[in-house]
Amino acid sequence: MIGYAIAFGEDARHLHLHLIPRCADDLRTTAWSVADLYRNVESGRAAAASVERVKEWLFMARLIAASKPG
Repeated sequence: MIGYAIAFGEDARHLHLHLIPRCADDLRTTAWSVADLYRNVESGRAAAASVERVKEWLFMARLIAASKPG
């Protein structure tokens, strides 16, 4: 599992971070295309990931994080 992190720093006291999974079977999530997908979901031109898909990704991310030392 791989993904991207997009950070928005509105000022020195606020950091807004999005973790975006990259899916090998979805070319919309490759490299800079993911920014277009993000904007399309935000504007309603593309559907957001299903709740089930998000839960699956979070489960896998937690497993990977738990297996890493430190």
